Amino acid sequence: MSTKRKIVALALVMLGGARAGQAQVPPARETVRSVLEGVYTEAQAERGKAAFGRECSACHATGEFTGAAFRLGWTGQSVRDRVENLRATMPLDAPGRLAAKECVDILAYVLKLNGYPSGEKELASDSERLSEIRIDPKPDTRKP
Repeated sequence: MSTKRKIVALALVMLGGARAGQAQVPPARETVRSVLEGVYTEAQAERGKAAFGRECSACHATGEFTGAAFRLGWTGQSVRDRVENLRATMPLDAPGRLAAKECVDILAYVLKLNGYPSGEKELASDSERLSEIRIDPKPDTRKP
């Protein structure tokens, strides 16, 4: 077999392997809910407020998570993205120490701080379900 044919054959094998690898990756799930629909409960937000006071307030003010700072940093992301970021990076002195439930409760509190509605069901700590909820901007209700 000529060198040129070997190179072509190798390229085809590699391309086929890449395609096979891509075929094994499941497609990303589409987010199907919005935080505008009331994805947490009042009780959960209250637990989140307590956890924020206990775990976050020594370094963070609630203003860091409201208004423009919230819209710029959180809008368009899934709830899972924010929960995983919180778990992986906080608290600064012991990242990963907070339980998933605590992180979800803190996120519920942040949603409440930003005026998002509460609902009938608690925000679950299941990563797959959290990935289906997106953080949408609240509609502008100001009159022109």
